[in-house]
Amino acid sequence: MNKQPQAMRLADILENKIPRITLACLEVSATELRRLHNINAELLAALKGLRHVCEIALEGKNGEQHVYFETRRGHFVEASVSMRMAEFAIAQATRESDA
Repeated sequence: MNKQPQAMRLADILENKIPRITLACLEVSATELRRLHNINAELLAALKGLRHVCEIALEGKNGEQHVYFETRRGHFVEASVSMRMAEFAIAQATRESDA
C-alpha cells in the first residue's frame, strides 16, 4: 500500500507522467483538489476567527488589555504573536485569490 498522501501522489502523476494520464486520474485529481480547497477555506475561516479573538484580547475590556489568553485546554497563548501568525497565514492563503 502506498503511504504517500493522495494529493502528493496525484501531483507527481500530473508532473511526471502526463503522457499516461487517463480521464479517471484527472477526475480523481479534480476531486482531490476540490476537497483540499474546501479544507483550506475552513482553515482560513478558523484563522480569521483566531485573529478576531486576538484583537479582542488585545483591546481588552474596560481598558484592561489581555496580553495572554487561556485556551479551552488550559494553555496560555500570547495574543500579539498569535495574531501576527494568523495574519501571515491568512495573507499566504489569500495571495492567489487576491491576484
